Amino acid sequence: MTFRFGLFELDERTRELRRAGDPVRIQPKPFELLRLLVRERDRVVSVDELMKALWPDEVVTPASLNRAVTHARRAIGDTGRGRIIRSVPRHGYRFAADVVQTDATPEASVAPPPTRAARPRSVRAFVGRREPLAVLEAARDRVLGGEARIALVSGAAGIGKTRLTEVVARDAEERGFHVVTGRARDDEGVPAFWPWIQVLREIMEAPAFRDEIARAATSGDLAPVLPVLRTFVPEAAAELPEPRGRATSRTSSTASASSKRSGGPCATAPAPSPWS
Repeated sequence: MTFRFGLFELDERTRELRRAGDPVRIQPKPFELLRLLVRERDRVVSVDELMKALWPDEVVTPASLNRAVTHARRAIGDTGRGRIIRSVPRHGYRFAADVVQTDATPEASVAPPPTRAARPRSVRAFVGRREPLAVLEAARDRVLGGEARIALVSGAAGIGKTRLTEVVARDAEERGFHVVTGRARDDEGVPAFWPWIQVLREIMEAPAFRDEIARAATSGDLAPVLPVLRTFVPEAAAELPEPRGRATSRTSSTASASSKRSGGPCATAPAPSPWS
């Protein structure tokens, strides 16, 4: 069965998500979450039902479901307040987009991904933001050269900040970056600095940065953020080695580690908040 919504197709037969015919990278759990919500789009699917469907033989916390929802939303471009995968407080989630269901899947709809050397089609087709795109690409190239860079995208609501960061993040992935994303939410009870907490959590759980994080913990460089890690990533924080001696005064950013120091360069992309 194939489900079409907007530019996307969810193909149950091939277990593939496509956007305008191009495959979209999505992990198995977020894909299964998306598939279930699309199939049950006429109702709210409870948190308990989702957790039992996704982890039938495992004991997990609601944080695992939150991560799966975040990845599923990112895969379909559901940025901002979750207008497609809607959160229903104290109940669960509902898929809110219009869906067309078909039995056939066109085999010719899957196009090969672009080569690493080529600029992704999403960037080539992105027009009207040449100047900010050039600034971000320049920062990306400096990181590829081994430097750390922070880029802030700001402006009035509705001018395309989220779209710009998504295009740059997709381009960075094509060039070998490990991209992690944090999304701002204005729901009641969301912790302060929530996008950065998501970024730290994804980095802590990424195998590519395990050795780098262990070195930072041993040197004491992680000391300022250890309370946050112990609160929001307790399992990963518990495995960190104890620091040796006194913490050094130099600053370190595992999030901006270059390809010479870890499994590859890393780009963090906190999505703009609704009020930025």
